[in-house]
Amino acid sequence: MISYRKLRLFLLLLLTLASMAHGQTSDSTGNVFIFPEEKIVGLNDTFSLYIAVDTVIDVKSYFFDIEVDTTIIKMIGAAKEPFFNGPSGAFFFWTDTTHVFSGTQPTYVYELLASLFGPLVNVDGPGSLLRMTFVAVGHGASGVVFRQSDILDEVNVEIAMDDSLNGLVIVCPTAFMFGDADFSGMVNISDAVYLISYIFAGGPAPHPIKLVGDADCNGTITISDAVYLINYIFAGGPAPCNPCD
Repeated sequence: MISYRKLRLFLLLLLTLASMAHGQTSDSTGNVFIFPEEKIVGLNDTFSLYIAVDTVIDVKSYFFDIEVDTTIIKMIGAAKEPFFNGPSGAFFFWTDTTHVFSGTQPTYVYELLASLFGPLVNVDGPGSLLRMTFVAVGHGASGVVFRQSDILDEVNVEIAMDDSLNGLVIVCPTAFMFGDADFSGMVNISDAVYLISYIFAGGPAPHPIKLVGDADCNGTITISDAVYLINYIFAGGPAPCNPCD
């Protein structure tokens, strides 16, 4: 039986052979990111997260290592998205494995790689590269973290990206205090001021997770959340909602 190591070397060889057509190396000013950035689910829920790119050109192949807290969420499937497809289709593969990254102990990761078939075939972003399917197996919060992120052009040269932006999954219930944007341990006017600074002046994001600033539970952080808090504090309006409720 063929070993996983030999299979992985064979798959990487396929990616290299598929990318030997001549072309221009492309730089980008975009990001590769997890979407949605933050996700709230319940125990045993099955849900999807996507790896997407913006402002990128001449993508021929990609290779990602993704780390999560497997006591909270586990990947049960993955598939390439229609965006990443050529006239002759695309190769796609994923597995779970253990890698040793520089200066770290062996790390359990999900490995995902793909390449478009055919010479002179590539795609331009923005777009969704792949869909990951997870199941929630424990309460708490898990990062969805890029441990390795390589996006390659037709000559197998890495395309420069600004950043690889990680995601977060919250499995309810949690101990987070929603509305406490500045993480002071209480909800007061300073949280509304904190949100206004974040929204309009580039101030720090709500923490320990962004979603604690979503006081009205509409899925985004806007000025309506600051108004919601002011109404709660000074006019007896409804308390910041807890999405886990």
